[in-house]
Amino acid sequence: MGWGTWRRFSRIVARIPERDCALYTIGDAARAVGRSPGTLRRWERTGLVKRARRDPLTRTRLYTADELTELRRLVGREERDTRVEARDDSGATSDRP
Repeated sequence: MGWGTWRRFSRIVARIPERDCALYTIGDAARAVGRSPGTLRRWERTGLVKRARRDPLTRTRLYTADELTELRRLVGREERDTRVEARDDSGATSDRP
C-alpha cells in the first residue's frame, strides 16, 4: 500500500462498535480545531482535556466527533480570554479613573 493510499485510509481509522462513531487521528483533530498536534498533547498532559483513547497497535491518539466539539469549545474560550487580556493591557476598557 502506497503512502497516498494509507493517507486516505487513515482519515477515519476506526469505529467504536457500541456507538458507531468515527475516530480521528490527532493530526486530523488538530487541523479541525486550528491548533497543532503538539498543542493537543500539551493540553492533555496539563489536564486541560481528558486523555485521548489510543490505538492499541500504533499508540496514536484518537478523537471522536464529540471530543472535537469539546476541543473547539476550548479553542473558543482560549481566544476570548486572549482578547480580554489584550484589552486589559491596552487600558481601553479599563474602569480605572
